[in-house]
Amino acid sequence: MPFVIAGRLVTISGQLPIGPDGPGFIGKLAKAFRWRWAGAARLCALNLLAQLKSACGGDLDQVRRCVRLGVFVNSEPSFTRTRKSPMALPT
Repeated sequence: MPFVIAGRLVTISGQLPIGPDGPGFIGKLAKAFRWRWAGAARLCALNLLAQLKSACGGDLDQVRRCVRLGVFVNSEPSFTRTRKSPMALPT
């Protein structure tokens, strides 16, 4: 199930970095692939928004607030960029 609606609450399952051409990233993120992390995170966020839009019948104006947002990154121990700041996405 990509999402579940319970009353006025939508719970969306974890999203993978999959774009129109298939997976945007496969494997563990490491320092050598730091620049790919932002692209993978962007794809996950876009997929999350697509699921939310679908859950709202195509109308994102129905969304009033985000209660919780969890992120999981499969990374090598040497890749520490995700631990520094939750809002520090590379540009």
